[in-house]
Amino acid sequence: MIKKGELSIILGFFLVAGSIIGSIFFHFYFWYTFYLIGAFMFFGSLNYKTHSPSVYSYVLKKQWKDFSTIYGIALLIGLVVDILYGRTFSSLWYYPHLDGFWNFFFPVFLYYPFGAFQVYEIFQLTKSTLKKYLPAKILYRFSSRIKEMIINFLIVLGILGIILPILNYYLNNNI
Repeated sequence: MIKKGELSIILGFFLVAGSIIGSIFFHFYFWYTFYLIGAFMFFGSLNYKTHSPSVYSYVLKKQWKDFSTIYGIALLIGLVVDILYGRTFSSLWYYPHLDGFWNFFFPVFLYYPFGAFQVYEIFQLTKSTLKKYLPAKILYRFSSRIKEMIINFLIVLGILGIILPILNYYLNNNI
């Protein structure tokens, strides 16, 4: 008998593999949707099995209200990032194979929420795996000065990641 979550691992893996194969060999333009949902299922199920925090555990436990709340938050953040930042201010991306309503629906309702879920699940799996195999003493060997420099560097990278595309758009011809 297949335990809860094991079928999701298998299905998630096949969705990821199938979407990549479809993209490469069959020029399937909508591979990204299946990839994101499959990766969310795959990594979320692995987190569920290892008792790590997981958004996908709400799906497996049929806690639809909690999942819907998190999905709604991810959807709103994706909507703001897509409409205001990605398409309007910096013109970072567009979807050439989506027209009209679908140009709005797929990114906002599928790409961004499930993309965020996938990143979260991978982060949690990596974090729990590193925590399991790396002793905590290694992390405390860094001086507070080095930790502060790392944090400042990451903050500067984040700020540059937001500002540079906008500057590039407004100060460049974008040909």
